[in-house]
Amino acid sequence: RVSQHAVIGISFFAVKHVTRWSKYLLLTSLILLGLTVLWIASPIDQLTPLHRAVGRTHPLVVHMPVGGYLLWLCVLLFYRQVGNNYSLQRLCLYFVLITSSIASVTGVLLLHEERYLHLDVTLHTVSSLMFNGILFLLCVLPGGTHWRKYLIWLSFVFITIATHYGTMMAHRDKTIIDALTK
Repeated sequence: RVSQHAVIGISFFAVKHVTRWSKYLLLTSLILLGLTVLWIASPIDQLTPLHRAVGRTHPLVVHMPVGGYLLWLCVLLFYRQVGNNYSLQRLCLYFVLITSSIASVTGVLLLHEERYLHLDVTLHTVSSLMFNGILFLLCVLPGGTHWRKYLIWLSFVFITIATHYGTMMAHRDKTIIDALTK
């Protein structure tokens, strides 16, 4: 009996803790995404050395949301087998949203420093921002909404497009498919 009450208490605390901080996390991600949109239109010569240094962390930072997204998908896939892990799902989703927003900011700063092919960077940027918007909707919508599964599929499509064009810009002719076909 004691262990059952302890598990119920810990589960209740975890859900309460995640929902209490969700407003702050969502507000933080909105601020970061707002900075991203503002910095897309800023002239290149207005970036300070600090902006350039932060932009150069994009290749490092961009792996966190992708790994978190894969973890979140695994938690979603094994939801029925493990039981009610709603708070773990939310925690993973919030982690992906925050790290993806940070990656967007660093990516825009890197965009102003480097010269990339216009179509590649446009598709990468737009699909990344769409991914962030879908993540934000997934954080806001309640768990039982029937639109949720469509948003999850759309998030998968947009993260796939974003990672593909990000890889094409970073590695050009050094991709896995090129290595297999040569």
